[in-house]
Amino acid sequence: MVIDKSVTGRPAVIAPDVARSLSNHTRVNAVGRYKIGITCRPEQRFREYGREFDEMVLLYCSTSRDYVRDLEAMLVEMHWEWCENMIGGGGGSRGSGRHYLYVVRERLSWN
Repeated sequence: MVIDKSVTGRPAVIAPDVARSLSNHTRVNAVGRYKIGITCRPEQRFREYGREFDEMVLLYCSTSRDYVRDLEAMLVEMHWEWCENMIGGGGGSRGSGRHYLYVVRERLSWN
């Protein structure tokens, strides 16, 4: 399931809100594993994960790939000890149009 909670704007302005949103969607008592990423095609990207994760939450959207990459790198660094990212972020999304920053997560409970 893909859930769109994305916000838009310049990273310098919205970064604290996106960081808070990520923290809310990755609470220790509700989420097992999670990974932060970027994509131009959320539904397709979520399907590519198969059964590895239960949900994808879109956190940020921009037509600027650089904005999304910078924000991803910042959030991965902040969550490095807990997220399953193998590299520090800033890769991913190729293509044109809207770029999305997302978190995929494995839910521990469905309360």
